[in-house]
Amino acid sequence: MCYRLADEKLRDELKKPLGILLKGDEVAKFILSSSGGRPVITVGDMTTDTVVGLGVKPRVEVVDMKERRNPRDEPRSSAERVVRVANEPGTISASAFEAIRAAISSKWRTRIVVEGEEDLLALPAIALAPDGSLVFYGQPNEGLVCVEVNAASRENAIRLLSMFKLDVC
Repeated sequence: MCYRLADEKLRDELKKPLGILLKGDEVAKFILSSSGGRPVITVGDMTTDTVVGLGVKPRVEVVDMKERRNPRDEPRSSAERVVRVANEPGTISASAFEAIRAAISSKWRTRIVVEGEEDLLALPAIALAPDGSLVFYGQPNEGLVCVEVNAASRENAIRLLSMFKLDVC
């Protein structure tokens, strides 16, 4: 089972940042000033590379070894263990959802390597992370988005997930 993008309206809504859009020099300044002592989750190869490169150790790193759908070198990592999952483009697979849930509750910093595409996996990360966590993901051609997990951001992620179509993948 998986969640599949249902329609163009949902695609359009997902193109809008779910949190604060950071650009250029703002990225490093914001990450270094706000991440101390908080659980950090990164979704995306460039995002993970950037955050880890600044000395932050994400609780969860979600990568697919691609950048804009082109193969790339493995991003830097601070993970203590690696989990591999399959996730087709335009979907959120049950195994990816469960891997994020398990990684968030694990005592180990975890890298989730996605076979397929990780673009939509910020949604379950926001829905499942504890309050106060920071979820970072890339906004194509714009910058980096930071979502502080709280009741409102979690509710928004769950609302968006409810708009997906449950499917067999």
